Amino acid sequence: MPSFRELRERKKFEGKHLCVGLDPDEEKIPLGISVENFLFGIVNSTIDVAGCFKPNVAFFESMGQTGADLYMKLIHYIGFLDHEMPVIGDAKRMDIGNTNKAYTQAFYQNAGVGALTLNPYLGLEDAADVFLGYKEKTGIFLCRTSNKGARAIQDLPVYVGDDPIDAGQDHSPLFLVVARMVAQEWSQIGEIGLVAGATFPDDIARIRRVAPDAFLLIPAIGKQQGELKTSVLNAASTKGDFVINVSSGVIYASDDEVLFAAKAHHAAVSYHEQIQKILETV
Repeated sequence: MPSFRELRERKKFEGKHLCVGLDPDEEKIPLGISVENFLFGIVNSTIDVAGCFKPNVAFFESMGQTGADLYMKLIHYIGFLDHEMPVIGDAKRMDIGNTNKAYTQAFYQNAGVGALTLNPYLGLEDAADVFLGYKEKTGIFLCRTSNKGARAIQDLPVYVGDDPIDAGQDHSPLFLVVARMVAQEWSQIGEIGLVAGATFPDDIARIRRVAPDAFLLIPAIGKQQGELKTSVLNAASTKGDFVINVSSGVIYASDDEVLFAAKAHHAAVSYHEQIQKILETV
């Protein structure tokens, strides 16, 4: 079975860097359309231009057992349509011991996602043997998140002493320390990626300097008004892979029960073409 990285390399070769975020909010879904039919319609209409899909487990969990069943069904349906389509489980998990094993059972084995978003703050010891122990999977660690309050924690200065990240500086922001640690140390254990929000595009360049080979998941284009052009240019400054995630801007492009899928396709094509146009200048 191809690894997440191998699947992404194939989509990258095809010039596909758009990640379609699947966030099913029942209040935004067109009237008269079930959540399942909505999601399947979105996948059908965007799979030709998507470089991966990212179902956000929180929206499915909010629907109880029905949502849990739908989450599994959706991932299997994506694989049925395109067995080479990478899928990122957006769950932001990580804990200790047997809890981590339960998470990998749920997402890697049962659901079958190729990558999983993870919280790095419990350290390598609790990630290495479980999340990074699956050689065909990729652990995507939160680094520079896209929310407005990110700076309160992620910009905290960390003493790095005689091992500077920024030239001449003995302190670096926490997010950059995390990026270097994951890229240089944790990558020796398994496949890694980093979350770097488009709301902080200049920080993507800083992350790229310390993690040139890392896969970057870049959210916040659309509703959160992230900067697309600068984010793409900074992410593409090395040979490392990246995807630009768009959720609401694609899946809720229309609230019309007849046209929602066609409008989603149009929006996905537009983002795909914008990304390609930017990459042509690199």
